[in-house]
Amino acid sequence: MTTLRNLLIAAGSAVALASLATAAAAQTPSGPANPAPTPKQADAQMSVTIQSPLTVTKDSDLAFGTLIKPVSGNALPVTLASSNGQVTYNNQTTSGTPAVFTVTSSAGTTFTPTYTASGAITSLPGFAVLTPTGAQGADAPGGLTGNMGQMAIGANTTTRELRYGATFNLGPAVPPGLYSGNLNVTVNYQ
Repeated sequence: MTTLRNLLIAAGSAVALASLATAAAAQTPSGPANPAPTPKQADAQMSVTIQSPLTVTKDSDLAFGTLIKPVSGNALPVTLASSNGQVTYNNQTTSGTPAVFTVTSSAGTTFTPTYTASGAITSLPGFAVLTPTGAQGADAPGGLTGNMGQMAIGANTTTRELRYGATFNLGPAVPPGLYSGNLNVTVNYQ
């Protein structure tokens, strides 16, 4: 009987120890103390605007036409309006042609046009390129080089017209002949 009792005590102890081990295992996780973190994410928008290249083309040359110089007296200003090509000299008007350029790119493109005048025409007394200014488009002398400031192509178009006139003083001392030159216009993105 002692053997049976010892067996029963041993079996009971084994069951109790097994129960304690199971309870301890249930209270102590086998993995990390905290669960694995959940990945977080955020999105960034990506975009690019592709626009047409900025180009400039000449539509017309600047031409005063033929003028008769005075025989005597003071030199008088000759003006070719950038807006309409009207040439004014000695209180008379005639038709000429302003230099006209077209700038082409995507709608809304901003740019700065610069110009340089060169050649024999620039040797005429008081010669200056005229550019339109202000809301009325009144011409302002700009010299042989200059710029028209920052400009933009409209929101609903892909072109912008640039117009240039010129002025000089014509008097008896100006030798007769053909005076020609170049008006170079460059446009740069802004």
